[in-house]
Amino acid sequence: MGVHYYGWTRANAAQYLRPFGITDETIVQEIFQAVVEAPANYLRYYLGSLNFMQLRREMQEKEGKDFDLRSFHQRVLTIGPVQFPVLQKHLGL
Repeated sequence: MGVHYYGWTRANAAQYLRPFGITDETIVQEIFQAVVEAPANYLRYYLGSLNFMQLRREMQEKEGKDFDLRSFHQRVLTIGPVQFPVLQKHLGL
């Protein structure tokens, strides 16, 4: 989204990737080039990420102070590969 929507340069992308532990300039260049060459390829990953963040927020709201991030991830992994509405249902949301 940053590269094509906001017009990020390779340097902007490198700054974004740094907190994720991606600091090798060759890797940054490969990621940046892949995004430039196939702009829609990463959109599905971005949308998936947004869905997971929403599920986490909903679970945090539901469980309040009892929310445990590790337990949340274990439940998601135990449910396995399903569509997000199915995952949401199995999480009781």
